[in-house]
Amino acid sequence: MSELRLLKEKRQHHSDSLLMAKMQPPATGKLYSRPRLFARLDVASTLTLVTAPAGCGKTTLLCDWTATHPKSTSWVTLDETDNNLRQFLAYMTAALDIGIEAHSPEEMLIAVLNGTPADGKPHTLILDNYHVIANGEVHRAVAFLLEHCPPNLRLIIAGRNVPPLPLARLRVRGKLNHIRSTELALSQQEAAGFLSERRLSGNAAMVAAMEGWAAGLQFIALAAAESSAPDEQALLIRNYVREFVAQEILPAYPPNVQEFLLHTSILDTLTPERCNTLTKRQDGYAILESLITEGNFIRRLGEDCYRYAPFFQTALREHLALTSPSVMAELLERAEAIHSERGQSANMPGDLALSQREHEVLTMLADGLSSPEIARRMIIAVSTVKTHIKHIYRKLEVDNRYQAVKRAQELNIIQMQMEERMRKMFR
Repeated sequence: MSELRLLKEKRQHHSDSLLMAKMQPPATGKLYSRPRLFARLDVASTLTLVTAPAGCGKTTLLCDWTATHPKSTSWVTLDETDNNLRQFLAYMTAALDIGIEAHSPEEMLIAVLNGTPADGKPHTLILDNYHVIANGEVHRAVAFLLEHCPPNLRLIIAGRNVPPLPLARLRVRGKLNHIRSTELALSQQEAAGFLSERRLSGNAAMVAAMEGWAAGLQFIALAAAESSAPDEQALLIRNYVREFVAQEILPAYPPNVQEFLLHTSILDTLTPERCNTLTKRQDGYAILESLITEGNFIRRLGEDCYRYAPFFQTALREHLALTSPSVMAELLERAEAIHSERGQSANMPGDLALSQREHEVLTMLADGLSSPEIARRMIIAVSTVKTHIKHIYRKLEVDNRYQAVKRAQELNIIQMQMEERMRKMFR
């Protein structure tokens, strides 16, 4: 048997031991044509980093871009098993179609560096789902590749968080191109185009609440396909978002951050001081700043002042209400006590006004809904609705529903129809 035949058989055996589907871009379905992001991916940097939470369209974008560069792009979808350095490098060499007889990781690394196209044509290796990698050896191997990368090879790494790679060094050398969640978010024009392509209209408030989150827009389209009733669509969308946040987004955080997110979701605006007082912890500033750095559904309103994206805050609140209603009730009481201690009169504008959640409850009270009906529509416990109602009464200095709605009309808090309609509704 010739040496050439032996080499071919070894290479075939090497390929057969790998899952070929991981080396093909997944079938994600097209989101929307986004030339501005294609231009960012075309930048010839040694490393292009694409980081954003789940559902932001990272993989979809890269799949769409790869389709325009089929002959100059290789792909690996990573999973937890790739924390084994040898397996990680095996997938990398197979994706790049490099035949090797290497036995050690060091030899495999050299094979990757020496095995790039000899004709000098640019080639891109995409490593998707890099957030699953926790092995320091793998990170060091990738750092070595980035340090010694030939001019015609570049890496695109996509994941939910910023990986522990020598990014500062690459950045100062002009070799880092970083695309974050704020850039991945669909602009108003892109969101409108997404809906127009699917012949969808309405849901303007829901679209705005998504703030360009790709998965949220997909949920809007899915709900529209399942129901033509606006109220039912809204309920479906909220269910889809809450389920996704609970299953895909929250588990990506360590337990202490998960608890922080859930507990502080009852606050409409966040400051380190408020968060620490509410949660009885001292890490509010550190967590808020880390969330901002990662771009995780949070916006800075000013110095030491933040807010969660509306869809994210609502999903967190609903998840907390469903899983820990007693904890939510305690946190609401604690928040009210904090306001009272600071002498805040509850029926004044600004921070003293009704919270967003209380405003929702008040609007449904004006529509004549009972507490159980409000609970079903908002996907929260009846006890939580009653707690909101109690806070509304106290803030508006009233004793019943009719007085609350009438007082809200006087303060121009909600838009109402004729007062006679309200009397009839509540008698």
